[in-house]
Amino acid sequence: MNPAVTPERRERVREVVGRYRRRARLLRVALLLPFVVAVVAAAAVGNALAIVGVGLVGVALLVGPVLDPTARAVYVTDADPDAVRDALAGPYSPPLALVWGRGEVRATDRGGEYEWSMLGGLRSATLSWDAEDREEGQRVVYAANGEPKAYYDTAVRREDGETVLDIETRYEGRVGLNVLPGVLAARGLRREVWAAQGYERRTREGSLV
Repeated sequence: MNPAVTPERRERVREVVGRYRRRARLLRVALLLPFVVAVVAAAAVGNALAIVGVGLVGVALLVGPVLDPTARAVYVTDADPDAVRDALAGPYSPPLALVWGRGEVRATDRGGEYEWSMLGGLRSATLSWDAEDREEGQRVVYAANGEPKAYYDTAVRREDGETVLDIETRYEGRVGLNVLPGVLAARGLRREVWAAQGYERRTREGSLV
C-alpha cells in the first residue's frame, strides 16, 4: 500500500506544504525587493536610462540561465518495493509532494496533474508528473503545460529488511533566480514532507550551480 495515499498522510503533507508556501512567498518578496528599491531610486532622480537598465538586469537574472540545481538523496521505508514503484507512478508521487500537497489532484495513466494559479488567476499552468520505465528504474518527469521542467531518476531496492529509494533530481537546463525562493523554502522541510509520507531520509546532497 502506498503510504502517501491515506487521507491522514495527505493531510500531514498539506500542513508541511502550507508552511513551505508561506516561506516561499516571503523569500520571493526578499528576492524582488532590491530590484524594486533600485527602480524607485532611479525613478526618484528621474534617470530613465537607469530605470530601463535596472529592469533589464532584473529580468535577466530572474529568468536567465544562472543556476543549475541538482540533488541526490536516499530514503528508506517499510513499504514494499512494488508499492513504492506504484507510488512513484501515481497521482501522489513522493518526490512531487510539494506540488500535489497544494490542493486537488487529478490522476493520469502514470502520474497526476494539478491546476496552479496565482495573482488571482493572472498566472496559471497545468502542472503534471508522469513516470517512465527505464532500465535502471523509473524517471518521473515534471512538466508545466506539457513542457518538461525537471526529472527525478529513481531506483528502488530491498536491503537489510528495508526498501531503499535512490533519487537523482535535475532541471531541464539551467534556470533563473526565480526558482530560488522555492528551492530555499524547501530546505528544512524536505525531511518533514518525506516523513509525512512514511519515508526516512538517510542522505542528501545538492548543488545550485
